[in-house]
Amino acid sequence: MFKKLCVTSIRSFHVSRLNLGLRSYDLEQPWAIIPHLFKRYCQLFFGSFRVAWNFDRTLKKWDPDMPDLISFERSAKDAVKEVLMCMQDQNYYPLAPLTSIKGLEEIEAESETLSDTVRPYINKITFGATTTLAVSEDEQSMLCDLDLLCLGIKRRPEAGDAFLIEVLTRFHRDFSPQKQPDWSITSFILNIRRFRY
Repeated sequence: MFKKLCVTSIRSFHVSRLNLGLRSYDLEQPWAIIPHLFKRYCQLFFGSFRVAWNFDRTLKKWDPDMPDLISFERSAKDAVKEVLMCMQDQNYYPLAPLTSIKGLEEIEAESETLSDTVRPYINKITFGATTTLAVSEDEQSMLCDLDLLCLGIKRRPEAGDAFLIEVLTRFHRDFSPQKQPDWSITSFILNIRRFRY
């Protein structure tokens, strides 16, 4: 039996699979996206303190060479960008070392839902933060799952609209001494919303 050491999560946050294409906001409400973004950033900001505390308390104990949370998030965001670029090109071969089998299947499934309209813009993420940190330990394993939310906006002035890109990625690592110190992507959810202004 695994013993859960800690689960730190922004519980009210969820990226839904219900809308993987385009969502059009009312043209007469051009700022409808603002409350949505404000809610996301507030959730991430206030939840980040607990995540950072547990990150240092547990993961640094398991692996003293672990970078701090900000450095980890920066590297993880780069990994997410690499995934999105491969989705743009529909070339998934380079992702094999970065993902589990399940994670790669989810990435391919998400890519199949993209239209030609949104595919060129999916890698326009600019912000990334950890939403959930869960760790568990038994006699043989020291497991960690980190959920990273990435956000980005791509404006299209010529079309009078913009895309909000949200990516929720789960990174997994086994910190056991006999395991390689590698993170892998085990879950990947892409949500794209379109709004007019």
